[in-house]
Amino acid sequence: YKEIIPKVGFLINWLEKDLNGQTPLFSVCRSYDTPKYPEMIRSVFDTVDKWYTQNNSQFDYEDHIDNRGNTLLHILNSQVDVLLKYQRINLNESNRKSYTPLMIYAKYNRAENIEKIIQDERVNILKPDKNNFTCMDQSKNEQVSELLEQQILLKNSPLVSGKQIGVIRIKLENNEWSIVIRGQIDGTYYTTTHS
Repeated sequence: YKEIIPKVGFLINWLEKDLNGQTPLFSVCRSYDTPKYPEMIRSVFDTVDKWYTQNNSQFDYEDHIDNRGNTLLHILNSQVDVLLKYQRINLNESNRKSYTPLMIYAKYNRAENIEKIIQDERVNILKPDKNNFTCMDQSKNEQVSELLEQQILLKNSPLVSGKQIGVIRIKLENNEWSIVIRGQIDGTYYTTTHS
């Protein structure tokens, strides 16, 4: 693909959609089993950017939303930074199920994408879906939950003398309510859960 995509990319109409509303770029981004997926994604985005330029246009991520409301942000398995460079992009856009890209990353343990997207000021970590669940409710992975909890603490709790503390979430698991409290002192994080 490293050689093929740049050679034939100018021949492809990257805006054409199939019956599911998916463009060729959308389909490439969903090719998760491809060896060297990250390199393929970077190569295809370079090619698509050149194609848009050759057609006197600029990349518009809205050209690539499928019939289910999924954007390229929703489906990228990794390398989300190839999209974060664009100014006109909605990091909090919900698909038809009302999931944001961050919710999808949390659900499918896409930690690399989470690390990158939560650093972007445009993302709303606390945006709820239609049932009032957030990305925290989608996460079942300890590493992913910790990434999200740390960012929620940093963005939503005041920093006083190098210290922060906050109730991060209240959850119901196995018919038992628990409260997750996180704190941070000079960059060292602490967590406690009370049931």
